[in-house]
Amino acid sequence: MKSDYKMTERYSPLPKFLLFLVLFNCSCDQETKGSLDFIAYKIDLSEDAYYQAEVPNSSLLFKKDDYIALETSERCRIKDGYKVYASKDYVYTIADRQILQFDRKNGKFIKELGKYGYGAEGYTSTLPYVQSPSSNEILVFTSQHLSKFNGVTNELLKVSPRPRPFQDIAELNANSLVSFIAGDESKLESNLLQFSKDGTELNKFYLNQSDYDPSNFIQSLGFLEGNFHYYNNEVFFKQIYNDTIYKVSEEGLRAYAHFNLGEFAIDWNDKIIRSDVYNKISIVKTFQSEDYIFFNYKYRGGIKYGVHNKIDQTSYIPEHSWSENGFIDDIHGFIDFRPQSMNEHNELVASFPPFEILFFLNSYGKQASIPKSIDALRIVEEGDNPVIGIATLK
Repeated sequence: MKSDYKMTERYSPLPKFLLFLVLFNCSCDQETKGSLDFIAYKIDLSEDAYYQAEVPNSSLLFKKDDYIALETSERCRIKDGYKVYASKDYVYTIADRQILQFDRKNGKFIKELGKYGYGAEGYTSTLPYVQSPSSNEILVFTSQHLSKFNGVTNELLKVSPRPRPFQDIAELNANSLVSFIAGDESKLESNLLQFSKDGTELNKFYLNQSDYDPSNFIQSLGFLEGNFHYYNNEVFFKQIYNDTIYKVSEEGLRAYAHFNLGEFAIDWNDKIIRSDVYNKISIVKTFQSEDYIFFNYKYRGGIKYGVHNKIDQTSYIPEHSWSENGFIDDIHGFIDFRPQSMNEHNELVASFPPFEILFFLNSYGKQASIPKSIDALRIVEEGDNPVIGIATLK
């Protein structure tokens, strides 16, 4: 079931003159702030709804899940702070100045993509948090350009002249990109900047801004202030201190989903003290499939992983503890699935540090219900590369 704002474009019985006025007003609104006229999905995380919500079970969400222990050797030891992505054939880990490719079936190391450096074939920085619409393309900076590696051929291709500093970037269409420019202490307003692939700036879309600039506070928590994601060949954006997911197009921003945080909402117009937000919710990342909106959020010291069903407008919230809680494995009783990314093949991707795997297998691993794919993880040793989980959604 596909749902988006295009349902508002059906024929209207309004007279043409009134219809023109409505469309004119909407277009003017999109040039400055995101329109809130119509919101397809409303996600209720107010206190009553939050504590009454069911937990997200893997049997509800997953058609199947696979676990791959990545090879560990000196030539492919993954650096700290990595992010993980997966295509049909490969697993990619991206860390500071490191892009590694592994075989998805057996976890064997295949190659390192590119080399760090200022030469013609080198890159100057990786972009672990920036995801390409194709899971076999990895975006990087070179000295002069935003470029991308083809994971299959290892070819480095120029995308655009190196844009102004940004926190996240997305390919809006075949000819242009859009980047998120965060606000700063000089009261530069946060905005999305659309520019062509030759570097020409085209449009600037302003976001709702609080009087107080929380950028430094958000960075101190280790989060990006805003993130893009792709769905159905379209681009979406969520900013931490904005309660709305926006659909981004050449025409501007259109409100797509709204989080009602109720008592858990942070007052971003006040100077924020870290202790004040312990019992509040911060939505730090979103992505979606045809039927679900996934959202990672910080609450009471831990990262949680929630799900909203687009069809029946039901939200599923993990257990309420201080730890990092994800999707409950109610089939095998394995470790919670905590997705880091999603690809264009309707798959969620997660990673598990070796100590979690070892603790589980040593504590619970003799139960007969554990499938072969999990039992095979006994080869993992402390200090190894992570185990990767890939779940295909129903």
